[in-house]
Amino acid sequence: MKKSLVILAVCAFLLVGCGGDGVNENLETAETPKVELTAADFYDGNHKRSAEYAAAFKTKSVDLDGVELHFAANVFDEASSPDAAEDIAAYFAAAAALAPELASEAEVYIVSLTTTDGTVLFGNRLYITPEAMEGEKWPAYVAACIYGETEWWRSMGLGLAALGEPVDGASLASRLEAYMDAHGGSGILSLNPCYFISAFADGETRTLARDIAQSIAEYAVGENAAADFIGGEQLTDAWLESIGLDHDLGHMDSAAAEFVRSMRYYEFGEFDMMLEAENFVFCVDAVDWLGDAETCYAFLLDFAGQWNSFCARLESEAPTYWQWLQENEVSATVNFRDSDYPISSRASMLTTAVVVTDDADVLHEVCHILMPRHWGDEAWWLCEGLATYLTAPYVPYHADSIVVDSLLEDYDGDTAEDIALRAEAQRCFAL
Repeated sequence: MKKSLVILAVCAFLLVGCGGDGVNENLETAETPKVELTAADFYDGNHKRSAEYAAAFKTKSVDLDGVELHFAANVFDEASSPDAAEDIAAYFAAAAALAPELASEAEVYIVSLTTTDGTVLFGNRLYITPEAMEGEKWPAYVAACIYGETEWWRSMGLGLAALGEPVDGASLASRLEAYMDAHGGSGILSLNPCYFISAFADGETRTLARDIAQSIAEYAVGENAAADFIGGEQLTDAWLESIGLDHDLGHMDSAAAEFVRSMRYYEFGEFDMMLEAENFVFCVDAVDWLGDAETCYAFLLDFAGQWNSFCARLESEAPTYWQWLQENEVSATVNFRDSDYPISSRASMLTTAVVVTDDADVLHEVCHILMPRHWGDEAWWLCEGLATYLTAPYVPYHADSIVVDSLLEDYDGDTAEDIALRAEAQRCFAL
């Protein structure tokens, strides 16, 4: 590790692209720990394996004002770690100073490798590698650790507001207008996690998204509305007005947009992005049909609309099953693959895992996993019919072996088997 952690704050400052030779006044005026740490100030400890984080390792730890720091023994360096601890504590103090009434004490474990090969956050407990602390996502984890798990972009905005020069509103307005003109129908003001991730967004897009998030957070703090901002209040309209822009954000109030915002983002090293919702986990990779942030957000919005309609249909047409679904933890893990993947979209009835190779297949395959297969023999053989019947109004199916149009009408392409299967599917779910 050596010098890398000593210059942590400087590295993070440069990575956010702010320039300058210092941090903003939050960091300068925050009540940071006034200590001169040495290796002797760290005490020995052990992190025990648990269901929450399945790894046991020895630690070198120090308790500073507002943050407990635990260096795994194999990354602790007697020369550099004390200075690194002071830098980390100063950053946490600056972030906490943005809304001190809401800030909680944090616990940070600095490890050589996490159990997921990505940064792991449990409430106010953070597991992170030295390399990740010098990366683009580090500011978000600082704020998320202090203020609880908020939307990713809110945490990013707060973290950046505590480190780096304030964003220039006039320059940002010009850059945002140019981006919106170049990307008709852009969803960047949703600030979905995909706009911050290199697999989906290029450097210009990521920098713009980060600056927007930081600017909105700075606006909230300046208006004494930090508590409202952290609580989830939508301040984007007022912020746009403050920098001289006027964009219609009515679409962000739709049920689909709200559902997408509710998806929890977290890291797992094997995937580009993981999103968790009530009945599924998306293990999203930048595949050939989902290769950039704009396409990715449009897909999420489209799926959320399908999902909301699908749930409304279950509640209306299958209330007994709908009630069962609410009372049981049934979820699907959805893995994204390129369209030329050797295996086409399908659901595994044994592992509740789904592989999808096309955006039109996602709801159908998730539906397979949610089917109550233990309800009897007929539910097993009806799995394809039920999934097709329940999702047909919301996704297109054309040349499948089972063809059901949005009105569930017969037409020339139907075989006798198709018609019989559809009728049985309707009978079983007409509860």
